[in-house]
Amino acid sequence: MDNNSVRWLGLSSYEEKDAELFYGRENEIHELSEDIYSHTQTVVYGPSGVGKTSILRAGIFSLARKNGFLPVYIRLDEAGDVHYTKQIIDAIEAELARNGAEREVVVEVVDHVPSLWEYFHANSFWDANNYPIVPMILID
Repeated sequence: MDNNSVRWLGLSSYEEKDAELFYGRENEIHELSEDIYSHTQTVVYGPSGVGKTSILRAGIFSLARKNGFLPVYIRLDEAGDVHYTKQIIDAIEAELARNGAEREVVVEVVDHVPSLWEYFHANSFWDANNYPIVPMILID
């Protein structure tokens, strides 16, 4: 059996690479994407196992990419000694590198790890084709 014939991943979440296998949730994807695009912050909540991560990663991420966003999936390390802000910035930088995208420094922040507000306002983000993109953060 090849990977293309697998339809259900069991307890694993669907990821962006599994988008073609993730079907039947088009209405939910459309509704959620409208909420995400029109609000600075959107919270998706519900019981464990109902598909929150799957709908975001397999449904929303590929759609967001087509609409000028750079989806960034983050699982924060709560046990570590690295501040959450640094973990988020590091995840964005890693996703930029994976996608051949880049960050342009508009205003230099010196002598400290910037707050997320400073980071987003001090930088511009560009995709591999030199079009502006907006990081879209998913903290799971």
